Amino acid sequence: MDVAAALWGGIIGAIVAATVYAGFLGLRLTRLDLLRFEGGLVQRDRSSMVYIYGVTVQIVAGAVLALGYRQVFQQLDSATFVGWGALLGLAQGVLAVLLLPVFGMLNRNVRAGDEPPPGRFGRAYGGLTPLALLVASVVFGTWVGIVLIP
Repeated sequence: MDVAAALWGGIIGAIVAATVYAGFLGLRLTRLDLLRFEGGLVQRDRSSMVYIYGVTVQIVAGAVLALGYRQVFQQLDSATFVGWGALLGLAQGVLAVLLLPVFGMLNRNVRAGDEPPPGRFGRAYGGLTPLALLVASVVFGTWVGIVLIP
């Protein structure tokens, strides 16, 4: 498997996952603005610039995660990368939901009181926030699995 394919798969997968998540946000099924939240992990900023930081975090994280997926796929040596990708995406989503309160403590905007803390499983941002994160993560994993099919 090609490292460049994994990187591109992760970058495009991160964009697709963010778009899917933005659909949940646009339909008001969650109040967690993921890109703004991710940007707050890097810099405390109340302007629109925080979105640039968030997009950067999203894309870098997608590329790094895709390299991890590539390693797992090489160990599995399986032809069903799409299914494994979706399963890894689900595991990634569960981990993200569980760690969201920790990320809230690390988020500079949350610590400054500019944004509310996510609460347990991110439910402070709406009851469907965990589902939105899970769906976006499964979409990411599926996309990376598609890109890395041998």
